[in-house]
Amino acid sequence: MSEFKVGDPVLLTLDSPGDVGITPGLKHYQDMRFRISRVRTIQGEAVTRGTYYELKGCVSDEGIPYAVTEDWIRPIRELKRR
Repeated sequence: MSEFKVGDPVLLTLDSPGDVGITPGLKHYQDMRFRISRVRTIQGEAVTRGTYYELKGCVSDEGIPYAVTEDWIRPIRELKRR
């Protein structure tokens, strides 16, 4: 698994077996480019349970950031313009 960090450019693919957790509002953003704005770790009892990411501009109609999992995003490279 790759480690994403704040500022990394990504493509929101929503690759997942089934549509668990993928709301119609989030589906609207599929195949769009974003930057990671926040990395959140889910903690259990003295154990890390997982990580989710928030993407700059990927928010609900109410302005609440969507939480996306690592399998829903792909790293992309930025092209430098001359």
